[in-house]
Amino acid sequence: MSGPETEITIKIPVELKRELDAKRVDAGKVALQALEAEVEGTNPWQDYIEVPAKPLSQIRPSDIPPGHFMRLSSITLEEFEQITDEDAWEYLDGILAHHTPESDIHNAILTLLAYKARGALDPASYIIRISRMALSIGKHKPEPDLMIFNRSSFSRKARQDGTESEIIDSPPMLVVEIVSASSQNADEQKAEKYWAKGIQEYWRIFCYDPPVSVTVGYMGTEGYDYQTYGDGEIWSKAVPQFVVSLTDLIDPDSIR
Repeated sequence: MSGPETEITIKIPVELKRELDAKRVDAGKVALQALEAEVEGTNPWQDYIEVPAKPLSQIRPSDIPPGHFMRLSSITLEEFEQITDEDAWEYLDGILAHHTPESDIHNAILTLLAYKARGALDPASYIIRISRMALSIGKHKPEPDLMIFNRSSFSRKARQDGTESEIIDSPPMLVVEIVSASSQNADEQKAEKYWAKGIQEYWRIFCYDPPVSVTVGYMGTEGYDYQTYGDGEIWSKAVPQFVVSLTDLIDPDSIR
């Protein structure tokens, strides 16, 4: 794993330490591998169905239908693009998931957010991406619902052959996830990755269990500092022109 590091203390019995030293085993390295294996073994898509893993060269999109996932310990940019022939895919913590169709309220809120962003932001300064465009964060490839970029620093990932990928490389200024019941665990696990990528603000809109609420993560020194909104207006700090009211989110079709 790459990104910011933190220190932890591991206490082991003296006799075990002697045995490890005698065998020249690096206890710290073994502990790190065990922790990484634990993370890789979790399933953030608990409501999805697992399908058996296959060699990467043999995987086709039809092998992972919507609502299913496959465990793949590693996957390159080129392999991701070869397998995922359309949007609504994510590769997160060793799991390649194919999303189920989005709900009507999800699509209505996303349309509202895009409408607000495009109406408020100068296209000469900002780039807006919606509907699950993949973002490169090390080996992870999440696909947020809405991303807002500074146009001057926007870039896509380069493939091994030097051509430009559709996967975005530069960090957004703001990321928004519209949280469904099935994606809640995965969206929670994205926070550390978004913070490590340098994304200044992370919005999570909870709409599947009324009332609608929004939790905003603001960039902090060791992670995001969170604030939850249940009413009023939410003004972005990273993109000050972008503002959304809870009233609009509750009834996203009312302004059009």
